Amino acid sequence: MTITKVSYTALSSLVVSFLNSLREVIGKMKLSKTGSLALFLCVSWLCPLDSSVIAEGEYWPAKSPEAFAPDFLRAIPGKDFVDDNERVEPDYPLILRLLFQETATWTLIDQMPKSEKASLVRMEGELRSAYLGSEISRQHESEGCSFINRLFDDINDFAYGFHQADIDSDGMEDIIYSGNALCSEGDVTIIWFGNENGFIIRQKSLWQVRTLSILPGNPPRLGSVAVGCCADPHDEYLLGTLINPRMQGQRRITKDTAIPEFLIDPTRFRIRGEELVLRSRPESNDKYKDLASGFMANAVFGNILSKYLPGCGGICLGMEKPGKSNLWYFVLLDDGNDGCERFRTHSPFEVTAGWVQASSIILLK
Repeated sequence: MTITKVSYTALSSLVVSFLNSLREVIGKMKLSKTGSLALFLCVSWLCPLDSSVIAEGEYWPAKSPEAFAPDFLRAIPGKDFVDDNERVEPDYPLILRLLFQETATWTLIDQMPKSEKASLVRMEGELRSAYLGSEISRQHESEGCSFINRLFDDINDFAYGFHQADIDSDGMEDIIYSGNALCSEGDVTIIWFGNENGFIIRQKSLWQVRTLSILPGNPPRLGSVAVGCCADPHDEYLLGTLINPRMQGQRRITKDTAIPEFLIDPTRFRIRGEELVLRSRPESNDKYKDLASGFMANAVFGNILSKYLPGCGGICLGMEKPGKSNLWYFVLLDDGNDGCERFRTHSPFEVTAGWVQASSIILLK
């Protein structure tokens, strides 16, 4: 078995410990439903994700997309912290490449040339005209909030979020906006395709996703994330095309799921025994969480994500530090009609990835 080390930068353990302790204290407080929810949302805003691990480092060597080997993944360089008074984001491109390993050789939007403000000012008329003549404009523009006006407003620093590249391989530059929705919560992605007459938007609807990477071609393929808003504990990672950014794959993971430090050759597994317990972290914690259970309308126990009967299977992608007596594997469960959904017995969190004890599965050679 090949094991690949991934480098991580840990946030201050003191801060993380304090925020996690605060959550536990809130869980024991006797509050009204309104007060409990308000405190839960507040603390979730302060520490919504797996704040203890944010990826850093150099690119890993890449193989062909068919290889799906662990060194095919790459840690994505980027800033670990957002501006003061804003929460830390997970490394979305890194998680996308972990859940959909074929995307590791795709072009990251953040690595595409950024559109300079002077260039956008020069093209603004053409971009506006293409947007206002598109189907998404007729569906989403309103007098109360004009997305296109906000997009090209200096107050919103309109050059942020724009990149350019020839993503449909026709020899002409295309403009990609992947960023804040401006008129609503969350993110949107819009692509202006360059042609001899200027630009055209081919989308039939406004994608409420943040596109992270693109495989150029005709048609191009897209890897995106639909970030869970507010106190939603899930993020959904997607593969698709211009027709539908979700049509080729959807995988969900909770925001606080730990990412493996060591990657292994993808290896199939089956359940050993009567049950498989999927967890958000490589440790056992079965303590009942009253506040979280009320919020999820389902019993939440410690770091348990879901439980499955024999028949569920999947792929091991990572592990804890080798040599530990109680070994844990990071797994990606089978999805689709023949996947693990029909074997799920407990599901406060509907996800497709997490941690399992090595003793609960059998690796298939």
